[in-house]
Amino acid sequence: MVSKLKNSRIDINSLIGVSSIDFNHTHQALDKINLGDQFTVIPPFTGNGMTMAFEAGMLAVEPVVAYASEKQSWSKTVNSVNHLMRRNFRLRLLTSRLIHPWFYTPFLQHILSNLNRNHLLPFQILYKLLH
Repeated sequence: MVSKLKNSRIDINSLIGVSSIDFNHTHQALDKINLGDQFTVIPPFTGNGMTMAFEAGMLAVEPVVAYASEKQSWSKTVNSVNHLMRRNFRLRLLTSRLIHPWFYTPFLQHILSNLNRNHLLPFQILYKLLH
């Protein structure tokens, strides 16, 4: 392993960086359906970003089928999908966004650690809110 690292070279063209991820932004375009991370990004500690993407796809099926069957306009389809996603993900996103700072703010980490050590964290309630 060490010999592989010693003989390696950095490919400058492969460097990529992410400046920040906005967990408080929900994108609702008026002319297209945004699913998964294009709609919103949930903080990663919840562990269900991919689940939300799949759920969003399932929520979009009925309105998209109605559009494909010429039963509703494209703008009505987009509005329907956005409404369904807002309604179904609202509580999960709100909860995760309120809890997220506790994981990266040192002072809040300390409080969180003490709460956990004293068995005062409501894990079952948090799980229900986030899933």
